[in-house]
Order: sequence, then C-alpha cells, then structure tokens
Amino acid sequence: MSIQGIQASLFEQSRLSVDVERDKTRRALDDLFNLARKYRTTESYRELLRFVTRFRFYSPFNAMLIHTQMPGAKYVAPPDRWLREYGRRITTGAHPLVILQPMGPVMFVFDVSDTEPVDEKSTLPREVEKPFEPRHGA
Repeated sequence: MSIQGIQASLFEQSRLSVDVERDKTRRALDDLFNLARKYRTTESYRELLRFVTRFRFYSPFNAMLIHTQMPGAKYVAPPDRWLREYGRRITTGAHPLVILQPMGPVMFVFDVSDTEPVDEKSTLPREVEKPFEPRHGA
C-alpha cells in the first residue's frame, strides 16, 4: 500500500472515530434531557428528594443510582449486612443494584423485596417495619 493509501486509510479511521464519539455524546445528552423531564413538577422533584433521604447509609449520588435502577426500592444493603444484622438472605434470581463503594470500585446491594428470612428470628430494618416512626436525630 502506498503512503497516500495509508494516509487515506488513517484519515477514514479517524473520521469514523469522530462520528462514533459524536453519536455517543448525542445519546448521552438525549438521556440527560429525557431524565430531566421526569422532574418537571414540584411534586415529582419532592418525591425524588424523599427517596434520596430514605437511604441515609449511602451518599445522595448512590441513592440516585439506586433510584435509577429500582425506583420503588425501600431499603437496600449488601448481602453480608442482610445476613449479619437482619438474619435475611438474598433470594434466588434477585437483581443486584450497583452503587459506588467508598475507596473501591463498585458494591452490590439488594432491596428488602429481594430478601427472605433465614429463620424465625429474622428481623426487618426499623425503617421497613415502621417507616413513619420518629427517630431521634433525624
């Protein structure tokens, strides 16, 4: 292949790369605008804030990740916390929710709806059993 042919081939690959990046950017912006439309009313935005404040163990960003993956989530925890603190295990076929782990890459958490009691001593988190009970310091 001649130098001119190699240059033409490199130019074509570069142009294709630019087109791919432009399409990615366009899709990302479309997704952003579509998500922004979801919270156009005060009430829908208030519901989003209520959802985020329910997840006090996690950062607001992680709460938003949970909301994006499972808008109806009630209470999430990793499998080891479900077992250790509540005597519950993750059900077969449960869908993990991906959040960012402090000082690490990602962490998988599961909603209470994806758990089952290990035995009769199993409990549920207070926020699930009595969601409207006042808490001190909250």
